Amino acid sequence: MGHELELFDLVPPFASVLTVSSMGALGPREFAAVCERSLRGPASRRGG
Repeated sequence: MGHELELFDLVPPFASVLTVSSMGALGPREFAAVCERSLRGPASRRGG
């Protein structure tokens, strides 16, 4: 005991960080745009 398991390091956000998804590696702005489009699209769970 006394040892902690660290799963993630918290780091400040960087503009160069990519999110890897089924749509490829996306930068923060691209990722936000894809999320926004998916929330507005016909497949949205909000019933749009």
